Amino acid sequence: NAGEFQGQDRFVARKNVVQRLDEAGVLVKVEDYSHSVPYSERGKVPVEPLLSTQWYIKIRPLADFALSCLDDENSPQFVPERWRKVYRDWLVNLQDWCISRQLWWGHQIPAWYVVSETDGDITDDTPFIVAKSEAEAAQQAQERFGDEVNLVRDPDVLDTWFSSGLWPFSTMGWPHKTADLETYFPTSTLVTGFDIIFFWVARMTMMSGYFTGKMPFQDVYIHGLVRDENNQKMSKSKGNGIDPLLLINKYGTDALRYTLIREVAGAGQDVRLEYDRQKDESVSVEASRNFTNKLWNASRFVMLYLDEQTPQQLGTPNPQGLELADRWILSRFGQTVQKTCDYVDHYGLGEAAKGLYEFIWGDFCDWYIELVKPRLQGDDGDSKRVAQQTLAFVLDGILKLLHPFLPHITEEVWQVLTQSGDEVCLATQAYPQVDEALIDDELESGFELLIGAIRTIRNLRAELEIKPSMK
Repeated sequence: NAGEFQGQDRFVARKNVVQRLDEAGVLVKVEDYSHSVPYSERGKVPVEPLLSTQWYIKIRPLADFALSCLDDENSPQFVPERWRKVYRDWLVNLQDWCISRQLWWGHQIPAWYVVSETDGDITDDTPFIVAKSEAEAAQQAQERFGDEVNLVRDPDVLDTWFSSGLWPFSTMGWPHKTADLETYFPTSTLVTGFDIIFFWVARMTMMSGYFTGKMPFQDVYIHGLVRDENNQKMSKSKGNGIDPLLLINKYGTDALRYTLIREVAGAGQDVRLEYDRQKDESVSVEASRNFTNKLWNASRFVMLYLDEQTPQQLGTPNPQGLELADRWILSRFGQTVQKTCDYVDHYGLGEAAKGLYEFIWGDFCDWYIELVKPRLQGDDGDSKRVAQQTLAFVLDGILKLLHPFLPHITEEVWQVLTQSGDEVCLATQAYPQVDEALIDDELESGFELLIGAIRTIRNLRAELEIKPSMK
């Protein structure tokens, strides 16, 4: 159709067309225009429209069913709740869905053109058959056009999100009533980023609702995105991602895991992550590595003074022999167990991670361990025994609380602490439960005054340049 310009690159052809018009004396004028030119993120070339035949799905039957389930108790509940409105608005405003893609791989469109009706070519008028298989398509074509039919399958494939939308039930053997489908569909929780609520979450609810009459999951937990130092979403096509293996090699697996749970799984907010932290607003994996070091060193110190006894051998702290610091740390531990369990039960993983960090680094390491050092090194056997019991009890609980967040270091330390052997692992232990008897709010308030007084004295000594060795 391009005539004398056939075979030319589009950019070359444009200049040649203008030149040809000028030579023919029909060019009125040339003007410069400023406008937005969209570029392909992958191909790095301008995106320009090309009219072509595409396949569409009538979306309202799918979207309306998902909408009708929205206020039902079986409808997905969004965490945080604000994303529920985004999901609803999307379903309300959906247009018919173009599901065909011109890609090399994917589920091929189940449509066959009867090219024998148009002299072997696919034209706008070529009839087509949509069927479950080529044999079924041939049968339908023969019934309509006679025995001598020639079929050519449409080369397009289904939209990636169409295929992904089938995931909750198609992987379980659907449409057959398999044991897997009965057991695992619908499932409990979907964890995903907010940027694909439209593309994936809505596709799965619409597909599952239309084909099975059920919503595919109970809860949708929305987390934030990990962005680079320029606040751009990390992607392979942009080449701005950070290889997690590099961070793991430098800071450790637990440190990276804890950072992502604490920052990304927090309030569903985006975070900036850099290989080497250079900006204040960026997230530091190094801080999490320092936390694991703190836990490691504190555990070594505690076990050094347990006289090679396990928490089970030492037994639970005797309430009658507890001193003020013991009762305080046990109360703080009880509060931490209560808050951690509550946060985890309500998908507050980031808040749970932060709370554990503050309790372990602040209350346990900086205060309680320092306060009991004189008792561990003193001559009062009863006082030392109670301090050992309390240290072992709290450390054992800390490792159990932290295990989902820092699985490797907690398992390693727990094995040494409990001398359990390879046949028993921390992951199979019961998660700590709240003991209301340990919690004493009035005691904690009073102890805060003591901590405040100590901090004030330390500050005064520093200001007056009094050495730690001087009384």
